[in-house]
Amino acid sequence: MKRLVWSLSLCAILLSACSKEKNPVSSPAPTMSGKWDYTITGQSGSLTGTMDVTEDKGTLNATVTLQTATVVMTGTCTSAGGVTLAGTEPGYRHLITGTASSDRKTFTGKWELWDTSQSPESYMGYLTMTATRR
Repeated sequence: MKRLVWSLSLCAILLSACSKEKNPVSSPAPTMSGKWDYTITGQSGSLTGTMDVTEDKGTLNATVTLQTATVVMTGTCTSAGGVTLAGTEPGYRHLITGTASSDRKTFTGKWELWDTSQSPESYMGYLTMTATRR
């Protein structure tokens, strides 16, 4: 019985020593998930479109709407905001690389394109890209 009383007393002392302050609520990590409006710009001018992006633990899945096609792309987003997305459509290979802002609301980078209808495939160049999450 003495052991039980002693154990309960020790527990009471330890519990009373614990802080009564609640742990602060931490904000969720920023995410790339959402609908994005983008502009790509090259020597011939600018084009606009939308991207629907989902992120799960740094893995990105995106459906990118172009004027002539819809391209499904996959890639990654690092904790520092480094973004890589890659996808294909008949005759073309796409690669988007760049950096997202720390709050994951804006993105700047480049969009590269290859013609895969030839063997070997040929690099067609890149366009600068900016995007804003709605």
